[in-house]
This record gives sequence, structure tokens and C-alpha cells, in this order.
Amino acid sequence: MQKECVAARIAVNGIVQGVGFRPFVFNLAHHHDLKGEVANTSSGVVIQIEGSAKALDAFASDLTSKPPPLAHIVDVSRETIPTTGYTAFTIVKSKDDNVMSTLISPDVSICEDCLRELFDPNDRRYRYPF
Repeated sequence: MQKECVAARIAVNGIVQGVGFRPFVFNLAHHHDLKGEVANTSSGVVIQIEGSAKALDAFASDLTSKPPPLAHIVDVSRETIPTTGYTAFTIVKSKDDNVMSTLISPDVSICEDCLRELFDPNDRRYRYPF
């Protein structure tokens, strides 16, 4: 018996660019066995996703409750759309919107793991400033 496939377009606004949000969405989609795509836009991140209704609901819940540490979600909208028959989940090239409203992430200090790598003579990133 084949599961019914549903689709949604999810728009996420806030600090969601430059913080690992698209790879997070990619991994989350794979975890929930969903297909579709994620892209940066000038107004945030847009996700076109399809699969079982149960998996889609779990994905949407995890999206807001387990974001990357540097992300700050301000708004999430979800609308039902027709399925398109995606066969995989992909990160696609950034898209332009007519509206420019995304937030820019602040500069953050170096993390503990990076500091350790920077000053460990046995690490391949020893004294690498970038």
C-alpha cells in the first residue's frame, strides 16, 4: 500500500542565511524521508517539500524546535501546494524575490573547537586564520 503524498511550501524568515540553515533543512528532510528543495531568497529561506502528511508535520515541528545554534527564526509560513514528484531533496541556487527583508547574522566570535584547531600544532588548521 502506497502512502498518500502531500506537498507544502514553507517560508522561513529571520536569521536563516549564513548560519548553516540550508544544510540543516537538507539533513532534516532526509531524516524524515521527504523530497523537495530548499533555497535562499531575498526574504529568507523557502522550502518546497513533499511526502507523507505525518512526516511533513514532524519535519515542520523539528524545523522550528531544533534549528542551528546561530539561527533565529522570526516567522514561518506554510501553505499546501500540488505535488510535483520530486525524487530527492536538494539545496538549490539562491533565488531573488521582489521583497528584500531577510535579517543578517551578526559576527560571532570563534568557537572553542576552532580555537583548539588553530593552536594545535598537530591539526591541519594550525595557525590557519580563516
